[in-house]
Amino acid sequence: MKIAFLACPDTLPGSPNRRPDAYEHDYQVAAYRKAFKPKGMTLVEIDWKAPNVDWGQFSAVIIGTTWNYTDQLEVFLETLKTIEASGVKLFNSSTLVEWNSNKTY
Repeated sequence: MKIAFLACPDTLPGSPNRRPDAYEHDYQVAAYRKAFKPKGMTLVEIDWKAPNVDWGQFSAVIIGTTWNYTDQLEVFLETLKTIEASGVKLFNSSTLVEWNSNKTY
């Protein structure tokens, strides 16, 4: 079973522009991998803007360190809707993320 962990390029290991606080990404990924390994699950880190992703290869998608989503909110929300349309479980739903993205308080 493969689980996708959505991230942005600036948090992914090996990025030439990796953020100084990207260690938080590393901690999250390490915690998931430790929990998933005994269950035979694999975590795959993926850029949320990666083109032509076959979302059907995953059992679920976790919204992780997508810290640049506000730069292209509509594109991000469309990506989440595409994931849901593929039938893959998304944590959290695009509807919830869209509602939560409104920071006008």
